[in-house]
Amino acid sequence: MLVFNHGGFMNQMKYNTIAMLYLLLVLCCLAFVVATTGCAPGRTGDTGSPGKDQPPVSIITVPATLAECPTGGTDISIGTQLLTVCNGAVGATGAAGQDITLVTVVPLCPGVSNYGVFVEVALQIGDKLYAVYSQNGGFLTYLAPGNYTSDGIGAACNLTVNPDGTITH
Repeated sequence: MLVFNHGGFMNQMKYNTIAMLYLLLVLCCLAFVVATTGCAPGRTGDTGSPGKDQPPVSIITVPATLAECPTGGTDISIGTQLLTVCNGAVGATGAAGQDITLVTVVPLCPGVSNYGVFVEVALQIGDKLYAVYSQNGGFLTYLAPGNYTSDGIGAACNLTVNPDGTITH
């Protein structure tokens, strides 16, 4: 159980961030279930009736002329039919993308593995730490810089969350 000794931390909770983290956790669990269980094949269907012989069909593609498509395109010949497909107009350059923020699992007490039963860990997103607060039914919350006590089974310690999201003991 994580005991908070930092006064006023409830005022600093960011509910939208907590909801997003919960959604991320649910999506990760769903992805894990799909990846580990796979998809079972369906039953084999009935054998169909034999097909009728048909003459071969050739499909040929060539670049369209500039007169046909000023922004480029392709002429597609299927048998005796011709279809011209033109590219659309060139769009405006989009805004620069944003780098993603990685989520890291951080043990709260030194010398304790990230894996096992009742292990005290936090999720680090950028320079912020989030952990489960066990009282009042348990909930994920932001760990504001300050002093904390972790009294997890076999993993108890005192720790300080620094403003840059690092932990010292």
